[in-house]
Amino acid sequence: MSKTLSTLRSYIEDGFRIHAFHEVTGCNHSEELDLVSLANRLGPDFDLVENHSAFLASLKCSRCAQDPKLNPKGNISIRLSPPTNPGTGKNWDTSKIKGW
Repeated sequence: MSKTLSTLRSYIEDGFRIHAFHEVTGCNHSEELDLVSLANRLGPDFDLVENHSAFLASLKCSRCAQDPKLNPKGNISIRLSPPTNPGTGKNWDTSKIKGW
């Protein structure tokens, strides 16, 4: 039986990591997203697949936010990284997530 990955809970439980990329000339900054913080802010059952566009629109580049000449919003993509400990969820401390 296959498992669908779409919620923050499913990514955390399976040990995935998500990186955001600001694909703008002069920046190209990337950063790993803190899934525990996101689960606390959005809820562990927040569905990244269903809410993909809104989620991307809510992100801003921390590097470009420091420079008034650059736009910290837009042209941001996210990419999944496979788990380092498949099926264990050991990449994340779930005890810190409200409502887990």
